[in-house]
Amino acid sequence: MDRRIVLLVPYWILLFVIGFGWFIMAPLVPAVISVLHASLSGAILLISIYGYAVVVVGLVAGFISARFSVRLSLYISAILTTLGFLGRIFSTTYQELLVFQTISAIGYPMAIAPVGGVVESVMQGRSHTLIGISVGILFGGMSVGSLIGPYFSGLGEAFTTSFILSIISLILVFAFVRKYENVKVQRSLRGSFNPRMVMNWYIGLAVASLSVGLGGIASAVLGAHHLANSEVVGGEASSLTFIGSAVGAIVLPTLFENLHAVRIGLIVNGFITTLSAVLIAYTLINTFSVTLLLASYLL
Repeated sequence: MDRRIVLLVPYWILLFVIGFGWFIMAPLVPAVISVLHASLSGAILLISIYGYAVVVVGLVAGFISARFSVRLSLYISAILTTLGFLGRIFSTTYQELLVFQTISAIGYPMAIAPVGGVVESVMQGRSHTLIGISVGILFGGMSVGSLIGPYFSGLGEAFTTSFILSIISLILVFAFVRKYENVKVQRSLRGSFNPRMVMNWYIGLAVASLSVGLGGIASAVLGAHHLANSEVVGGEASSLTFIGSAVGAIVLPTLFENLHAVRIGLIVNGFITTLSAVLIAYTLINTFSVTLLLASYLL
């Protein structure tokens, strides 16, 4: 393994922690409703706020990392993630939890928007492969969070675990990210809104929205169908979504980059995403087969 790739490990850990802390909430939606007396839509908002953060902060985060440095963007991301996760532990009302969840959510686009710049600052060439690995690790964190979320004794234990992981990530980021080279990219804020940048932003938003919307409602919808162990099944369904996403993000870019067919890869990815969304929606409405439901989430 190239030693330069090892430098990406702190960044990958940060992405994993963000994903873990984000989607540990998905199977805990019923707990949020019962403990904090939140509505279903309010509980789902705690998850989807990350998607809204991409809308508001995503393009600006890309501008900051390109105009100044990827290091600054990652420092901000690690700090906001840790502060948000800390605040979640001590939140006693839904409103308090929403505030701290929003703080941690802003850290997400600050980390993922400059993924290309981070890769280029460490190792130039084969960027699609390394970007795919980075996104795959984010999805991996989301998968683990969704999978083990139902097994925590309560919100406090789940939030504390997320905070401990964020502290480790914060230390690693400040210890090693300073070694990242500052890639010279002169980009104006106006340039961040050119058609190609907006297209990439929209694709990322669409995928995130589908993941949040369909993953976050799994436990609640299955509970409405009076399915036994709906929280566990919902957590497994969300987890399978991100396992599939992680494998796809790592394997597909590598495959199509080696075949020199990146554009075809994007088309294939879009088709699979659309097919998966249709199957998930259908199986959530008609829960005649848990196996088919889980397979749809994996796809």
